[in-house]
Amino acid sequence: MNILCLLDLPDGDAEKIEAVDPSISLTMAPNWFDGEIRESWDEFTAAQHLALLLTAAARQLQLPDSAALAMAGGLLVHQPAYRQLVCDLTAEQGWIPAQPQVITEPVAGAIQIAADRVRQMR
Repeated sequence: MNILCLLDLPDGDAEKIEAVDPSISLTMAPNWFDGEIRESWDEFTAAQHLALLLTAAARQLQLPDSAALAMAGGLLVHQPAYRQLVCDLTAEQGWIPAQPQVITEPVAGAIQIAADRVRQMR
């Protein structure tokens, strides 16, 4: 299972996620949206770029055209309309987020999702 993490995790947490199962491959891409971008981009532009990033990552990781998506971060967690906009724009790019899940505790959530997926694959 491939996991793309857009958050800067504390030391050792990436290894903990990968240790859940040997089939897990974690790609770290923290700080894609720093403060300057958040302040200078409107909501739609930010959502468009996030959708492009998600689609590019899904293709690079060779995910199926529809795959599970975990969303974390203040805006994605607390703004359902923004979350839906990102999903809609991602679908327009040709990759459909299936069963988007909001993750309020990214590390614990990533470990739980990874463990659930590994159990489903067995």
